[in-house]
Amino acid sequence: YENYGLSLIGGSVAVFYFATWAGCQYYGLMGQEPAFVLMILTTTLAMVLAVHHDALGLAILGVVGGFLTPILLSTGVDNQIVLMTYMGVLNGGIFWVSLNKRWVALNWLGFAATFLLYFAWLAGFHDCAKFWPSLFFLNLYTVGFVVIPYIHDQGREEEQTISGAHLAVIASIAGLILNIFLISDCYNLEAASLASLSYTVLFAALAQALYQSGREEYQSFALYVCQSALFLAVSIPILLDGEWVTVLLAAQAAALYYLSGKLSLRILLIGGMALMGFVMAKFLVYDYGELYKVFGGQSLSQATGHGARMLSNLAILAGLFLMGWWSEGTPIRDERVRRNLAAIHYVAFGSMLFL
Repeated sequence: YENYGLSLIGGSVAVFYFATWAGCQYYGLMGQEPAFVLMILTTTLAMVLAVHHDALGLAILGVVGGFLTPILLSTGVDNQIVLMTYMGVLNGGIFWVSLNKRWVALNWLGFAATFLLYFAWLAGFHDCAKFWPSLFFLNLYTVGFVVIPYIHDQGREEEQTISGAHLAVIASIAGLILNIFLISDCYNLEAASLASLSYTVLFAALAQALYQSGREEYQSFALYVCQSALFLAVSIPILLDGEWVTVLLAAQAAALYYLSGKLSLRILLIGGMALMGFVMAKFLVYDYGELYKVFGGQSLSQATGHGARMLSNLAILAGLFLMGWWSEGTPIRDERVRRNLAAIHYVAFGSMLFL
């Protein structure tokens, strides 16, 4: 009778939601405020019963009902602080339940519902006069979905599930996109780099915490390191311009390659090589054509920005040489492959000497 009983409980929770909505919006028996309180109590009841009966389905019903509450009772008038505080409290409840019951699916559901509801508010009511509350709540949600999966698995002796780290990565990317939109719309794109730099530090701190706890072999450690490097790579072209973008991206590519050997992570080796390939392509195609005006029928002597071009080229040359030098310490076991990697970098180094 257990499943039958859970079905009755789930049905009663659904009836509570429907009756409250009908009493407020259809029959006019109660105002928005008491209906809102009743739906919050219904959501709380569903979550408590889910924990008591160890029923994930009830928890999902409560979460869905909780996020539908402001939609069902909406009057079309913006009440930003109440709405976003409510979403923050609701996510706090989701985090508490998921931490106690190890229900990772609740975090994914909370993330999807939170960002959909936030985006819907942004599309309908965004105004630069509401910038600071909008930015605060956005980053509160994002940091929550990044940190909670990390905390979720800290009590485990076995390797933590990669699902939690994936949620952190996806939530941070969604948060960064919305941050860039908000900040660039109300201020400028350069200011948006502060958000990506903050996320860089956040993921570096999570990776450092895993490393210090002796869990650097976990897949999530590699994801945190790569995500930190990705946000840094995003920050550089936003914050800087000209040859400094090429210089710093080349340095980052070499650093990733070096860390791949120190941390025994092949994904960092691949990321470093891919980033260096991108830097070389940018230098030869974009920098030469747009920054230094090499193309268009004029010679190198007639081109502009000789000092900047030399600085960029030196940075790439140094990066390629060091990557070739460090190939012996890469996490690849096959010695012949390591020698081939070194040869590739030295050949690229020799080619760039003539450009």
